[in-house]
Amino acid sequence: MQKVRHNYVSKKDEFNPKRVEKASSAAKGLCEWVLALDEYEKVLTIVRPKQEKYLQSQQEVARLQESLKNIIIRFICFNSRDQQETMNNQQQLDRDIKECEVKLQRATKLMEGLGGERERWSKSSAIYEQRLKQVLGDIILSSGTIAYLGVFSNSFRQKTIKMWMDNLKGNMQFSENFSLQNILGQPILIRQWRMNGLPSDQFSIENGIIMNRCQRFPLIIDPQGQGNRFIRQNEKDIKLVKFTDSDFLRTLENTLQFGQPLLIENIYEDVDSTIDSVLLKQIFKNAGVMSVRIGDNIIPYNKQFNLFMTTKLSNPHYTPEISTKVTIINFTITQSGLEDQLLEICVSKEQPNLEEEKNRQILQQHKNKQELQKIEDQILRVLNKAENILNDEEAIQILQTSKEKSKDIEEKQETSEYTERKIDEARVQYKPIAIHGALLFFAVISLAQLDSMYQYSLSWLLNLYQEAFIKSESSQRIQQRITNINNMTLNLIYNQVCRGLFEKDKLLYSFIILIKILEQKKQIDFEEFSFIIRQITIPTEVPENPFKEWLPNQAWARVQVLIKVNKKLSQIVDSMRNFPEVWMELLDSPDGHQIRFPEPFVIITPIQRMCIIKALRPGKLPRVIQEFVASELGDKYIQPPSFSLHQSFQGSNPKSPLLFVLPGTDPMNALLNFAKQKDIQLRSVSLGQGQGVIAEKEIEDAKQSGTWVILQNCHLYPSWMPKLEKIIEDIQTQKMHNHFRLWLTSYPSEDLPASIVQSSVKMTNEPPTGIKSNLQVSYSSALYQQLDYSNKKLSKLFYALSFFHAILQERRNYGPIGFNIYYDFNQSDLFISIRQLQQMAADVSIPFHALHYLIGECNYGGRVTDERDRRVVRALLDEYLTEKVTFDTFQIQDFPIIEGLSYEEYMNQLNNLPLVQPTHLFGFHPNAEIMKDQQYTDEILRKLQQTLGSSYTDGQQNDESKKADNVLKQLCEEYLANFPRKFDIEIANAKYPHDYKNSFNTVFQQEISRFNKLFSVIQQSFIDTLNAIKGLTAMSDQLEKITQSFLIGAVPEQWKNHLLRIYRISQEESGISRIGQINKFPMSIGSLVSSLLNPSLLLSYKITPENTQQQQTNQILNSSFLKSLNDGTLIFGLFLEGCRWDYGREMIVESNPKVLTTLAPIIWLKPIQGESETKNQYVCPVYKTAERRGVLSTTGHSTNFIMNVNLPTEQSQHHWVKRGVAMLCQLSD
Repeated sequence: MQKVRHNYVSKKDEFNPKRVEKASSAAKGLCEWVLALDEYEKVLTIVRPKQEKYLQSQQEVARLQESLKNIIIRFICFNSRDQQETMNNQQQLDRDIKECEVKLQRATKLMEGLGGERERWSKSSAIYEQRLKQVLGDIILSSGTIAYLGVFSNSFRQKTIKMWMDNLKGNMQFSENFSLQNILGQPILIRQWRMNGLPSDQFSIENGIIMNRCQRFPLIIDPQGQGNRFIRQNEKDIKLVKFTDSDFLRTLENTLQFGQPLLIENIYEDVDSTIDSVLLKQIFKNAGVMSVRIGDNIIPYNKQFNLFMTTKLSNPHYTPEISTKVTIINFTITQSGLEDQLLEICVSKEQPNLEEEKNRQILQQHKNKQELQKIEDQILRVLNKAENILNDEEAIQILQTSKEKSKDIEEKQETSEYTERKIDEARVQYKPIAIHGALLFFAVISLAQLDSMYQYSLSWLLNLYQEAFIKSESSQRIQQRITNINNMTLNLIYNQVCRGLFEKDKLLYSFIILIKILEQKKQIDFEEFSFIIRQITIPTEVPENPFKEWLPNQAWARVQVLIKVNKKLSQIVDSMRNFPEVWMELLDSPDGHQIRFPEPFVIITPIQRMCIIKALRPGKLPRVIQEFVASELGDKYIQPPSFSLHQSFQGSNPKSPLLFVLPGTDPMNALLNFAKQKDIQLRSVSLGQGQGVIAEKEIEDAKQSGTWVILQNCHLYPSWMPKLEKIIEDIQTQKMHNHFRLWLTSYPSEDLPASIVQSSVKMTNEPPTGIKSNLQVSYSSALYQQLDYSNKKLSKLFYALSFFHAILQERRNYGPIGFNIYYDFNQSDLFISIRQLQQMAADVSIPFHALHYLIGECNYGGRVTDERDRRVVRALLDEYLTEKVTFDTFQIQDFPIIEGLSYEEYMNQLNNLPLVQPTHLFGFHPNAEIMKDQQYTDEILRKLQQTLGSSYTDGQQNDESKKADNVLKQLCEEYLANFPRKFDIEIANAKYPHDYKNSFNTVFQQEISRFNKLFSVIQQSFIDTLNAIKGLTAMSDQLEKITQSFLIGAVPEQWKNHLLRIYRISQEESGISRIGQINKFPMSIGSLVSSLLNPSLLLSYKITPENTQQQQTNQILNSSFLKSLNDGTLIFGLFLEGCRWDYGREMIVESNPKVLTTLAPIIWLKPIQGESETKNQYVCPVYKTAERRGVLSTTGHSTNFIMNVNLPTEQSQHHWVKRGVAMLCQLSD
């Protein structure tokens, strides 16, 4: 103790609780304990001599009493004065004895009272001593976490902290198992947060600590709203406001002045500059009062003021200026946090008493810990204040009482914790329900990566989750009950989400659910699934194909990638060698994907089967996925629910709008009929400039009267969307008529607020798939029920026109060979055409020419913006709306003709139509089905990469080389190292000077200028990516999209703005080789038209000077195939799609089976005067890319369109138009 007093206690300025508390609240307790021991030792120093003196005194008393007796006997005569003095001494001695006894009793009580604390404090002392050595490192890590890591996900936080710890090793000590919760967390406060709605997972608790400890005001990324709910419950008297509120400034000023907490909700990527002074805490004294300036006003600043901001954006990009003003905290829900919430709901539904007891125990434990903390604080406070505690009876009594109370509370706490453990053991049997519900929700929110309309809120999930407990079948067996609830949850969520998905995404959604379930069961192999969803990068060196007789080289190249996936799949080449007939069947048979694989693939997982199918028959991958989903989940998960207003209406309430997601069938007719069935008035407002006030009034009236309002085309009025968002938020908090409903229609739009999309009951109503379904929908409408079927001729025309409509709808599913652009043909186009046919049929002879114009150029053609697509409509109309349709001899190849004299006869015959129709019914070659399958496969894989790709782009955790940053770094460095030099403009000008008579030079100069600009854009993308990886530049939204494109092997959209025809980029076979060919550009510019950035420029320059010399005014490009070349130019390098060139007959003929494209012959382009002859010629469009789609330019043509080339043929023009035949400069693969 002398050493302690000399080194610590004596230094009162430094070693005192208040000073120590500034460094560490834990060290404060240690300091107080040391001071208490010092006092205790002082007390013992005083008490022990007195105890010894007391014993000596007792002996002395006994001796003196004996002596006294003798003295009394012997000196009885002594005077009274001496006797009185002796008595006084005796009384004083008695008092001293009693005082010593009292102090001894107090010391005993003190020892007993603090004896129990000694062991605990000794252990704490040892812990605190170790922590004192680690405090600097821990505080540095904690400060860094609060300052920099709040915005990141949990995995990235842990990764960064680990990196910091590696850097600190050897320089300073820190806790080996560092955790922000262990260093800065206060258990009592954390438990209070949990009671106020904070999820109990580590990530959420860390978010709470960051929000509580940060120096700057927090801005919370909160797409599911759980952070918002926590703040509302945790902060008393909090004020809520939005930047768009009219009283925003007044609310801000009031909260600043009166010291109230303020929550600003739903902010976007910009923060109002009005509050910059508040965010930067630019506080100053004004007339002796702490103040802050808001605009031109000076507002008193109360230190109790606190500001919170939340955004519902899931992935916002805030500028560095905003990031330095606030502390951004990522409150995105985690799977473990959601599981805890769902488990709580589950137990409250299944075992309500158990959950009530759990909550009661949590409250009791919270109360017990608070009491224990108060008692400990009181003990230390008493010990610290008392100068000589043995003289303070009240202090001893307080310590004794506190100890007894503390012991009682500890016993209660032990009992409570034991009870809670037993409850948790009973709750854990329901954990599979919570896990299942959580993974379904994360499957749903991943869809938002595909379309902004695929957003769903957490409250929506919780409502469906609770509904599943009510609707699921009860059972006495817990495991069976769990299975029933999980199945019902899956069914409800699947049906609700499917109603709001486009048809093309419904199978994808089922597959994502299945993958999430299998991931949770640890049944997904990373490398195998990564092979499925990622684009296959063909190696630069591929071994010679030993099966070239039956295995295409492209498939063989994919096999070379497949064998590197794992040991099992590496055996496929040996299997092909041993069982070639089976693999040939897989390649050649229409149902080859269903065959049983030979050894060693007789027993393989479904994922491995999908890997093999992707390598050999990628077009069949969707069907394999469909079969996989059906076998694992059931047939109903590949047969999504049909559109039903009744079902959607049942799932709604007055506070949630119902949203029709366009494009699709116009919902107005169906909604009007539905409103009529419900006997409710429906008011419609078509949104646009000036319609906002009318919409507000209609909504307000409808809320009171219980009618319906539909706001059409919300995407066309983006400036009014914040007002609509406010109206819907008010609806959710107001009382209104129970029959009120708000209906919305909108195309997918980023302008539609996320809160509206998330809270809406979403519906899509797309045209049905297949000719039969399309005809059934058309004939089920009210218009067809009113038609006159007694006129056999007219009823045939009605059927033919309906068939024409169905053909148009189905052709859209075949991509560019169907239509260059996906047009929104719908039932209204058919209905107006039927009415026009009905009116014109009243004449003696039907004016088919006029009908063709009205239907082909106005009704349907009015939607068509591409001239090549319009001629497809005309060609189909010429086939299905002519006089021959009314003849008895009219036939549709391989498809039944329906005839009848009544509506019922037509409906009965429609039900007997085949479900599957051949491709030639739409005018296509059978190869079109392969193209359709391949396009669908590409689309599914692209969307899988968008939704699940983040889980499979970072590589396996134990393989550093496959992590995203390392892959990107290697890719960028390789490209930059091999990147070609820019063209030297000066050398080009000298070698190829501008010459009026040599248009080639002009083309060349412009082309190299474009290439140089493209080089700069591409090169800068790689440089920016490298700098972002190194942390030298900010990762902007645009740069993030570029890096994601790099990772999946796609070409960034930013590049496509400069070069339309780049399709993909890969690490092994990069675009460098293609760009390198540009160095040979001067040698081929006059002929290899497919290598140019702007082929149209070459053609116009090569032709125009000659026409100018001939003084021709009508310049028509024409193609001819002659044996002598006197003028014009030769071009080659084009591809034919939809047909092939017969070199023997010198004309286009039908494609060979399974050969989708062929190389076009060399073409001689020669200018002629006047119109070219088109008899026995097909006017074939030439496009830059296989996509064919472009932007309508001022010339009236698509930017993707180059020119028309007349190709000799024996078939009619319409035949090849319906085939979708075109020439392409570059293929998609």
